[in-house]
Order: sequence, then C-alpha cells, then structure tokens
Amino acid sequence: MKKNNLIMLVEDNPGDIFLLEESFNFKCGNFNFEIAKDGEIALKILSKLYAENRLPNVIILDLNIPKISGIEFLKIKSGIKELKNIPVVLFTTSTYQKEINGCLELGAVKYFNKPMNFEDYDKLVSFICKFIQADKNEFHFI
Repeated sequence: MKKNNLIMLVEDNPGDIFLLEESFNFKCGNFNFEIAKDGEIALKILSKLYAENRLPNVIILDLNIPKISGIEFLKIKSGIKELKNIPVVLFTTSTYQKEINGCLELGAVKYFNKPMNFEDYDKLVSFICKFIQADKNEFHFI
C-alpha cells in the first residue's frame, strides 16, 4: 500500500470533527479526511479504501461511537490482515483505565482524552503529524 496523506476520523460529534479538521489543516497542511460517524461505516470505508489502494496513515478513534463501539471496531480491525497495521490513536472521553488498556493491547498506539481547549487539540494534532512523518520503528510513544 502506498503512503497517503489520509486520516480516518471515527467520530460522531460534529464539533470534534470540525475542530480536528481545522487543527490538522492549520498545523500540518495537506491532509484529506475520511469521516465515519460509527464503527460500522468505518469498516465499510476501510474496505473501500483498501480496494482503492489508499489506506489511511492513521485512524483517530472515539471509543463511544454508535453501532459498533470503538473497542469492537479495534477487535474486528486487528483480525483483518490487510488492516491490522494501520495505527489507531484513541480520542475519547472515556477514563476507564481497564478499557483504555484493553484498546492499547488491541493495537492502539496512543490515548488522548478529548481536548477541552484549542491548546490540547494542538498537542493531539502535533503528535499525529509527527507520527505520520516519522519512521514508525523510530517513533517513541509517551
């Protein structure tokens, strides 16, 4: 698969979608977004993107999404050979540590609480921009 300037955002809150897109465009420049408002749509979009040879560089995933939860999405995604290596960054209001640890065990690379202000959005976006630009084998997760 070729490297794309593509971010998949699995989020059902229009405000968070808007702020993330604006933050990325301001901070990182030229990224395209695939938006899925639930886990079921996200899996369908990933299937379509795989067929088009343009998988996303990263998936930003809210855990509290309709139809298929973020955790179930991760379980399904991690079982699909063609999708399991796409990095996932958690972006959620969940603070339940057991749930977060379970997601990290399923392959999520980083956890962020949903930001309450623009500075926190900036930290999230900066992390993801650096991650996309770095060699994943040399990137240090904090």
